[in-house]
Amino acid sequence: MTATSTIEYLCLDYNPEFEALSYTWGSPFDDEAPHRKKHDLLRDFEHLGPRSYPLYINGDLFWIGESLDSALRHIRGHVQYEANDLLIWVDAVCIHQSHEAEKNWQVKQMRRAYSQASTVIIWLGPSAENSDTAMDALQSMMRCNYRDMLADRGMTQMQGTLTMKEQNDALILAGFGKMFGKVTPSDEDIPDFPIEAVSALLARAWWGRIWVLQELAIAKRVTIVCGRKVAKWNGDITIGTYLNTWDKYVKEYGRQVRMVNHRPWTMLNTRLYLLEIKRLMDKFHGRDEVAPYATIPIPEKEERELLAELKGRLSLKELLVETAQACLETTMAHDRVYALMGLASDSEKLDIPVDYSLTPGQVFAMISLVYLKSKDLWFLTYCNEDPTTNPHFASWIPDWTIQSGYETIARNQGFRRWNASNDQATSAEYILGEEGEFFQLNLDGVVVDTIDWVSGFRPQLSQNDLSPEGRAKILAWISTVPKPPLKYRAKILTRLIRSWSAGKTYRRLGLGTQAQRILESDRKQVCWSLVAGNPPLPREDQKKDMSEQRVLTEQAMEVLLSSSQLSTTKAMKHRATCFFHRMMNLTYSRKVFRTVSGRVGLGSEFIACGDKVVIFLRAQTPFVVREGSLKNGRRAHKLVGEAYVDGIMEGEFFRGGSKVEGILLE
Repeated sequence: MTATSTIEYLCLDYNPEFEALSYTWGSPFDDEAPHRKKHDLLRDFEHLGPRSYPLYINGDLFWIGESLDSALRHIRGHVQYEANDLLIWVDAVCIHQSHEAEKNWQVKQMRRAYSQASTVIIWLGPSAENSDTAMDALQSMMRCNYRDMLADRGMTQMQGTLTMKEQNDALILAGFGKMFGKVTPSDEDIPDFPIEAVSALLARAWWGRIWVLQELAIAKRVTIVCGRKVAKWNGDITIGTYLNTWDKYVKEYGRQVRMVNHRPWTMLNTRLYLLEIKRLMDKFHGRDEVAPYATIPIPEKEERELLAELKGRLSLKELLVETAQACLETTMAHDRVYALMGLASDSEKLDIPVDYSLTPGQVFAMISLVYLKSKDLWFLTYCNEDPTTNPHFASWIPDWTIQSGYETIARNQGFRRWNASNDQATSAEYILGEEGEFFQLNLDGVVVDTIDWVSGFRPQLSQNDLSPEGRAKILAWISTVPKPPLKYRAKILTRLIRSWSAGKTYRRLGLGTQAQRILESDRKQVCWSLVAGNPPLPREDQKKDMSEQRVLTEQAMEVLLSSSQLSTTKAMKHRATCFFHRMMNLTYSRKVFRTVSGRVGLGSEFIACGDKVVIFLRAQTPFVVREGSLKNGRRAHKLVGEAYVDGIMEGEFFRGGSKVEGILLE
């Protein structure tokens, strides 16, 4: 049956009643998933493009994609919409996609559209991969959590006999705990939790689309529809309960072997931050509503500090970072920025115009220049491309279309803020290039050293269901890093002999002993470079002083590489496991390197021998640069990427005085 509809023109100023659709334009499934088959993709192979479906609007033919056609038909088939008109805002229909001026204006209005909609309906796609089972399990967990919350608050009395539905909900939650190793009296009677089905549901393409971050975050109410199943008005709570329970069990029982897609955490956290900001703003402006449950009062000073912190988490730079690490996708490169402007707490201050006539390079350069005015160099951390193959951007302008998906060295989680430049003040000068492009950037900095040795690639295997063979390959790679080639070790020995002969080395120790100490120091530097200086220890060790944490971390690497662990304590095995997980995160798309003077570090996959290690003033971490063109008698450099270099991350290089010079980036 052909879908038909009518267009209604409404003014948002009058707060009309309508709903808004949040969906993905292409396939609702993640096409990159290893289990996805070619015939699953929503493609018209005869025309080598997405399929189109007819929608008659006021009697006129309008072509829509398969995903939207499927969404409208499924949503219309649910009980609450069968007998009533469905007044819904859909971007593909309500925005003239080929009219640039209209699109520029409409993009600025999208926040209003989704925030004023009575409900945002999220369409995850048709039933597939046991999605019905997954939706049921998620709602069972939500109901269990809700009943427990009411009981804890004394708002209901636990019944002596559970209904069949409540018993089933309890079994689902028990199966979730069983997956983490939580022991119950009747473990054998508890069914397995449908983790594969839930993981597939949370890996669908909707979770990876950058525009839906705003659509979910600002919604009044959220309804999630997947095939025949619907979580009406509490879809965000349904997913949030699962994620919170996962986090709770990880803290209590340890990491689960089965990893899950981290995108839903990014989505739900953003919504929670925005809701809490709204609550605090309403309170400070006298619009505080009576809380439905008794809450613990927070002193106003702490609330204002919390508000400032939450606004910081929703600043444009934080959103750019979070969406890059979550690998959120967009069709147009401009939307890496424009899709976030409606959410960013500092969008008015930054005053970045929405203009699709600009090139992506111009939009991304605009972002860098805005922060350069305040001498904030955070964006350099995300410049991580092969400097020999990127003609579209200056090396100091991040390409935000690249999905990093890994943790940066500057933003190590829950650890510390690096301060390699020792908070030295800086000046920044950008030089206008041809045709209005900002071509070169001059930054104050110091040259630390030159890279002399680079490791091979770590086997690019995922921690997800890592096989014993895969783990063995990873360990084999780690074991080679502390053993530099004979040529490099010969250089160390030559430098030692010269120093010893010149009387610069303590002569009472033999050359062999001193060489052994150098190699031991090198091995420790390798250990810390593999985890970028962050002690990857269990929670119980994190309260110990730093010197003890360093010793435990170095021991953890040795245990990990040991061929026999029979005499190793359970606690040390746990530390070795933590080291392995941390190392896997930090060495993804990175290489270990050594410098001419014997420093050890971790850098971008694009580093090479001959590259220089530099520290820009006001930067948190060192960077690697490569010599570029010679213009007007001055050598320019290409930025290769950020780096961890053991021993200079806390400003140590500046304590004895260092020569500061202008470093020109192109």
